[in-house]
Order: sequence, then C-alpha cells, then structure tokens
Amino acid sequence: ASYGGQTLADALSGVPGISNTSDTRFDSFRIRGFAGAGDVFLDGVRDDAQYVRSLGNIERVEVLKGPAAVLYGRGSGGGVINRISKQPGHNVQSSVRLNAGSYGRIGAAADVNQVLTEEWAMRINAGRDHAGSFRNGVDSTRQYLAPSIKWDNQRTSWLLQLEQSEFERVPDRGMPAGRRANGSYFLPPAPQSTTYGALGRDFIKDTSTYVRSTVEHKFDAQWKIRNVLSLLNLDSRFDNTFAGGLTGAGNSQVTRSRWQQDLQHRNWQNNLELEGKLATGDVQHQLLFGAEYSNENRHPRLWRANASTVSLTAPDNRPDNGATPTLNTDSIHRARGYALYAQDQISLSLQ
Repeated sequence: ASYGGQTLADALSGVPGISNTSDTRFDSFRIRGFAGAGDVFLDGVRDDAQYVRSLGNIERVEVLKGPAAVLYGRGSGGGVINRISKQPGHNVQSSVRLNAGSYGRIGAAADVNQVLTEEWAMRINAGRDHAGSFRNGVDSTRQYLAPSIKWDNQRTSWLLQLEQSEFERVPDRGMPAGRRANGSYFLPPAPQSTTYGALGRDFIKDTSTYVRSTVEHKFDAQWKIRNVLSLLNLDSRFDNTFAGGLTGAGNSQVTRSRWQQDLQHRNWQNNLELEGKLATGDVQHQLLFGAEYSNENRHPRLWRANASTVSLTAPDNRPDNGATPTLNTDSIHRARGYALYAQDQISLSLQ
C-alpha cells in the first residue's frame, strides 16, 4: 500500500522466493521455483482461476514458504499465497483514499465500517482507479464493490461477503528497440506511439463475483468448528492482436494474428473444519480435522484470424479490416474434488 500497488503481483514484488511470471491476462507466480497456479488462496479457500487479482478488499497478504500440504492439502512443494479479505468489526476504522500519479493515474476508494448493534456490524469497500502508461493508447480501469456483514455473539459468528470486481485494460504490444539506417537495432525503446497492437479494438476485461459464507462456533476455549462456503464466478474476455514473425525484404515487415477469447469459469467450494488444542504432558497439540468439496466448471472459447502485416519500425496500429475471426477451440472442463485432511502441530515445552 505504501507504494500504491493495486494488484497481487505488486504486493509480492521483492518478496524473496516469489517470482512473478504473470502476463497481461492473469496472475502467475513461482514459489521457491515451483509453479504456484494452484497455490493462491483467498481467506484459506483455493483461488486458482485465471484473472488479475485486486488488492482493493484485501487486509493483508500472507506467504507461507515450504510444502503447501502442511496446511492446505494438495498443491506444489513451494508454498502458498493467502490473501486475507477485509471484514466488518467493532474496532475497524472507516477511511477514504485518493491517489494520483504519472501518465494520468487517478483513483479513489472508500472503506466504511458501521457497527449496527452489539452483535452486528457491516462494512462496504468500493473504489475505482484509472491509469495510462508510457505507451499511447494503452490504459486500464479497475473498479470494485465489496459489501459484507457479520453477526457475532462471542460464541457463534456468521460472516457473509460479496465482492464484485471489474478490470479492463489495453494490452501493450509495443516493440523493445529502434532500428538504425545500417540495419542494426538499438535501445532505448521506440516512441510512445509505436505498438504492434490494434489500438481502439484490443482489450482484456475480467469481471469476477465472489460470494463467501463463513460460520464459526466455539464449543469452549479450546475447540471450535468452522464452515466456509464459497462461490467464484469469472467472465474473462479479450480481443488481442499479436506480433508474429518477420517477413518482407530485409525482414522489414511483421506478421500478426488476432485472437478473441470468451472464458466462463465457476468454482464452488465447501470446507468444514474442526480445530482444537490439547496437552499430553509437556507436549502441546494444535489439531485440525477437515473435509473439502469443490466443483469447478470452466468453458474457454477462442477465435482466431490473420491480421494485416505491418512495418517493423513504424507499424500502423489502427484496427484493420481483415478476416473475421473463426472459432479455433471450444472446450469444457469439469472437475470435482473430495478431500479429508488432518493435522497435528506439536509444540514441545522443556522444563
């Protein structure tokens, strides 16, 4: 937050052992050298869909390095990245944020917490940010709305959260160098107006809806049971123009292709956990028993067409009137998961 980061990739920048392999379309990380596609969580619930994650409704980000199976079951050996969302409470302060920066960056957000009764509290987070870039015509707009309500009588609690997020941006298809008269290339990069994309047509847009219900009951000071029911619905679309290979006399031209995507992704997940503490002599045990059910439906469709060839050094970035994209792939992925897990975290006290 001190650096104005708006995405999960921003938050993890500089964290030892975390490598950012994200592209313009979705988040991707390596944790201690292991691919972490299935090791990103939200409030302890697996969040493995392909989109760019916002920090607007996030309280903090936890990074656990080491075998992910220690706490979260299936996953790689690198670790896990767990985002903790903002929740209503009796000791939460409301706030307003305004920001501005270079290349036309401007944004505002409000975080309003309201105590309703001794047992009820509600919170609303909302924000919108717009940013340009060093490339003309390449910009992004992000907005989110996240209301939540919580009931807590100090023994039983129920938390209901909704988060609606939208992120639309123009991909940067610029080139990294200029070209001298003798045919050699040089840095720094080309002018701000130079891009191999089709400005005014190229876009990427993620629209995500998260709904979570968390019920927790404390049997006593040592034992409690928790149930988390989560739904993620993601709609991800893009129309992108990609540079291909070199062609023409002296390799002075660049071939291009055009891709369109319509991705529908829905995840249901339910976790039931029993957590408690007990002691056997000088050994303290923190026990966790759980069951997980997940249902994932993913329907990606891709269309493709050839786009016009452009100059290597001075490409025409206006949308062309090329062939209409035709369906390239139409896939449906369905997966169900059932899991039982148990954990005993032991602490040894030596007198």
